[in-house]
Amino acid sequence: MSTHLLRAEWAIDHVKNTVCIKAGNRAEGINRRQGERADTNDRITRGRAFARQQFLQHNLQPGLGEADIRAQVAAFSKCGNCTEQSALAFEYLRRRGERGMAWMGLPDHNHMFVVIGLHARPRDNAFFSIGGGTPLGWGPNAVVCDPWYHEWFLVRDDWNRKIRHILKESSGALLLDGTWCKIQCRAYV
Repeated sequence: MSTHLLRAEWAIDHVKNTVCIKAGNRAEGINRRQGERADTNDRITRGRAFARQQFLQHNLQPGLGEADIRAQVAAFSKCGNCTEQSALAFEYLRRRGERGMAWMGLPDHNHMFVVIGLHARPRDNAFFSIGGGTPLGWGPNAVVCDPWYHEWFLVRDDWNRKIRHILKESSGALLLDGTWCKIQCRAYV
């Protein structure tokens, strides 16, 4: 097994054990009833407002500062959607010395995750095609770590198959082969 796969699994376990309430936008765990999802969404909204306030108050730059604050808020509130959960995984791995790692977002599909095992910083904004292979420059050892979807996988083996399902779950859209998606690198170490 790839060491990157193992580290991604550790990060997802860390998020699972830290963010005990889970996401408000997934019907799982204690969030099976509508009222519990609404309460979790309120907690996440308050946590995001606090993170924004801290971000502005301390004049932090986007990137590592944002990931750190979002991870701290998720750990404190014990809940978070993909942004908070992926930030928590990113910070967990960063503090354990992981390098060649990016906090990635799909802004048109409202989803974020971590990619580890990169040889260089990905472009700030890039595009990839559903069914058309992995995003350029990720290399053969890149691993997706997606705590919100509870999934970790080698990009070279599973990207084309799994990203379609992840985006269907996160945005509700079933994307056909050839659909172009924007991807952003929000932080890199």
